[in-house]
Amino acid sequence: MLYIELEKIHFDFENDLLICTGDLVDWSNEKLECILLLDQPWLCTVRGNHEEMCIKGQHDPKSKDIHARNGGEWFYRLSQQKQFEIINRFEE
Repeated sequence: MLYIELEKIHFDFENDLLICTGDLVDWSNEKLECILLLDQPWLCTVRGNHEEMCIKGQHDPKSKDIHARNGGEWFYRLSQQKQFEIINRFEE
C-alpha cells in the first residue's frame, strides 16, 4: 500500500526521503513488511509508542497488556525469537 501511494506522488527512491513519525506497526495488515522498511535508505523514522510498547512489553506486564489491547496482539503471537529480532531492530 505504501509503495502505491509513493508512486502516486512520484517519490524518487534515489533522491527523496520519507520521514515517519513512528508507529510503523500495529495498524496495518502488513506489520512485518513495515518493519522491513527500516532497512531502506530512503526512510527515516523515530520510535513511536507502539514500537516502545514492543520493547517494554517483554519486561513490563502493564505495557504488554496495554499494547495487546491496542493493536499489538499480533506481536505476542510471534515466536520469542522473532519478538527479540523485532525488538533489536526497534532499539537501533
